[in-house]
Amino acid sequence: LHHPARPARPASYIKLEQQPVTESQVRYPDKTVLLIEDNRIVGEITAARLRRLVGTTIWAETGTEGLQAFHANNPDLILVDQLLPAMLGSEVVREIRAMNTSVPIVGITASTLGSECAELEAAGANYALEKPLSLPQLEKIAGEFFD
Repeated sequence: LHHPARPARPASYIKLEQQPVTESQVRYPDKTVLLIEDNRIVGEITAARLRRLVGTTIWAETGTEGLQAFHANNPDLILVDQLLPAMLGSEVVREIRAMNTSVPIVGITASTLGSECAELEAAGANYALEKPLSLPQLEKIAGEFFD
């Protein structure tokens, strides 16, 4: 069974370099953010906003890809959706926290009314916020963890 908004493809993550702007316009050129988000539209919007803030954005669409990207890239910040195919974001957070207790993790969810935020935070996320994250929200998150 395939997600209706995404064509079937082999599992892999995408590593995106910063936007073609001068380095001085990217506030944190030496930072890497891992985005784990299965919704293409939300992923594209969030990745575009991140590329204005950090030198490298890595976008994974499943929890498994996200864990692979985490191991391969040692990101400075992780943004993870709760509802992912085959593995919940809170499960991804638990696995990362078992290996690394200090990397900042922000859970993102379309439903802040249910138990999703509590599940993400109980798993070890620093915060759980409603998606999509605005550029000002991302700037505040980056400022808190990178400044």
